[in-house]
Amino acid sequence: MLDVSYAQAPGDAHVIQFPDQKVFVIDLGSANRSVVSYLKKAGINRIEAVIITHFHYDHYEGIFALLRSGIAIGKVYWNPPHEEICRKEEPWGCRINDIKRVTQSLLVAGVPAVEVRAGDTLYSSGVSSLRCLYAYNGINTPFGKTDINDTSVILKLVHGNVSALLTGDANAPLGKYLAVHGEQLKSDILKVPHHGVESVAPNEFFDAVHAKTALVPTSVELWSGERAKRIRQYFERNQTDVFVNGIHGDIEVVMEVNAYRVINSRPTASR
Repeated sequence: MLDVSYAQAPGDAHVIQFPDQKVFVIDLGSANRSVVSYLKKAGINRIEAVIITHFHYDHYEGIFALLRSGIAIGKVYWNPPHEEICRKEEPWGCRINDIKRVTQSLLVAGVPAVEVRAGDTLYSSGVSSLRCLYAYNGINTPFGKTDINDTSVILKLVHGNVSALLTGDANAPLGKYLAVHGEQLKSDILKVPHHGVESVAPNEFFDAVHAKTALVPTSVELWSGERAKRIRQYFERNQTDVFVNGIHGDIEVVMEVNAYRVINSRPTASR
């Protein structure tokens, strides 16, 4: 989980490297802080797939820098929102012209765009897999019309007996629905949705995941503020290990078949 957040502007960017060295990128940060410098420093010159969890700029805008970088991209998985939902959030949230720009840029670059659906297996080899558990377009959902955050693709990463749930920016309506009806949510590691601030999924969703470790892609300003108070207190009560980009920098999780460990770029920082 890369540190692409700053001040009051959070962002998401995650790089997964599987045992066969195939690389997946989930979200790409904003134009101000994209993933390109990290990928080049790590010597990564090909990405098997990019997954855009939802169309807010702090999750997709880095795609433009990535396409200019010379790093090869096999495909892009995404879940385009219904236009009606997008228009409600213009220009501060969803931007229809940006969706068109992404579409055109991928076309020019010859990178196929694939709509991801619930139940899709995006990667499977040996004891490792990456699957889409849920994906809604904001209109046709079992819990009514939503905002863009609740079009977030919910992903489950598994390696042996270790698992992580990657949640985009799942908000209260989607979180409430999954807390009751969701399947296969329980995971060792949770990428906390919506940067750990209200109106994030409710505590009942966190109960269903029952994670031992929480990863929060946000700045120290947001995490220490009033908007994150409920989530901070929840993890404190449940003695969950919490790692925050704004405090710990880039955060690496090394999964083994029966265990995992967390490495952060600022190891002296308090958890």
